[in-house]
This record gives sequence, C-alpha cells and structure tokens, in this order.
Amino acid sequence: MFGTILMVISVVAASIFIIKKLNVKTIEEEAVKIPDKTFNKGQIYGLLYGFGWAITGACPGLIYALIAPSGGVTIVILVSAILGT
Repeated sequence: MFGTILMVISVVAASIFIIKKLNVKTIEEEAVKIPDKTFNKGQIYGLLYGFGWAITGACPGLIYALIAPSGGVTIVILVSAILGT
C-alpha cells in the first residue's frame, strides 16, 4: 500500500512539475492553471486521521470486522475513532 501511495505521489509531483515548466495547454489551447495551495486547518485533521490509520493499521471500515478476531482489543480503536469524529 505504501509503495502504491509513494508511486502516485511521485507521478503526480513529476506531472505537475512538467506542466508548470513546459506551460502545457489544453486541447482548446487554454493554459493549464494549477493554483498554489494555502494552509487550511482541515489539513491538520487529515494528518491526524492519517496517523491514526497508520498506527492502528486498520481502515475505518474494517474496525468492525476486526473486533471479534482481536479479542475485543479493537474496541479501543473503535471508541477512539468515534470520539475523533
């Protein structure tokens, strides 16, 4: 999964660099505009969400399925996810 994510990030980063460097145009000959991103507090929430997902190793949808085989330990993750949302 990490390999796929890193591959996507590298391809997108390279593509954006090439588009900006070569002033690529659309089929209608319009300039492709990629606006700069500004900081948003939602990015912090997304970062915390990603850290939680990475630490638990469980997709939020799978938390329910992991409760029975884990012997109930996953209930802590479920409660944390509910409190987090």
